[in-house]
Amino acid sequence: MMEPAPSLVDRISERFGEMTPKQQRVSRYFADHPAEVAFTSANELAKRLEVDPATVVRLSRILGYQGYPDLQRHLRAHFPHHYPALTRQAGGAIAHETMPDVLRQTFVQDAENLRFVSEQIDVQVFDQIVDRLLNAERILVFGSGVATGVVSFLASSFRTIGLVATQVTESGLTLVQETELLTDRDLAFGVAFYRYVRETLTALDRTRELGVPSVVLTDSPVSPAAPLANYALVAPVESLTHRISLVAPMAMVNALLAACVARGGARPTEMLERIREQYRKAGLLIYE
Repeated sequence: MMEPAPSLVDRISERFGEMTPKQQRVSRYFADHPAEVAFTSANELAKRLEVDPATVVRLSRILGYQGYPDLQRHLRAHFPHHYPALTRQAGGAIAHETMPDVLRQTFVQDAENLRFVSEQIDVQVFDQIVDRLLNAERILVFGSGVATGVVSFLASSFRTIGLVATQVTESGLTLVQETELLTDRDLAFGVAFYRYVRETLTALDRTRELGVPSVVLTDSPVSPAAPLANYALVAPVESLTHRISLVAPMAMVNALLAACVARGGARPTEMLERIREQYRKAGLLIYE
């Protein structure tokens, strides 16, 4: 049996005596604030600790990681979600920043979320999900709360490329009914972020009991939704506000749609043309 990888604290303890005083100070911060380190860029952490960013990167390598992003990946596996910006705001650190700083930090956080997605995605799993989508007789897309917008966009987009998709964005009777109609030739696609709506998790669990293949789009590999589905797509939702950021989840959705169009043969193009023609005939849109 493989030995478990040493924890960050174990690595720090092993190498602490070999570190410079500055590295020891940063490593203590690593050990005492793992959640903050997991979601804070090297530049921002270095600024906070009044050291050069190279010190943060170099220390990560001394501890046996490939670099600071690799250290963060290991730490993030233990946190379903975290809002470091709100923690700073509670301490007054962000309350008096200028508008350019707020804008910059917002885009930096979203870029960090996207970086995590691009580095962590399992291409083989993604490929299998695309095959499942294209071969399902029917796709049930469900999720409520903050997931509602993603669910609606995803189901609508599936329909425009010729996939039979139904969406449920409210909890209760409708979700139960639609779940019970599924068969092993269909696909259940749940969306669940942050506090996780109980009915979404219950529906995922029920699809497993029914033998229905399932996918979940969620915000962490340790999300309570992840083990309930056959396939999990992870897109972090860290944000500078009291609400989550949907930038990374929507990027994941766009990637799924692009892959389905690329692999779907003539079906997506033909369906899009048919829909456009009906839009035109009905005069539904200002611009055709």
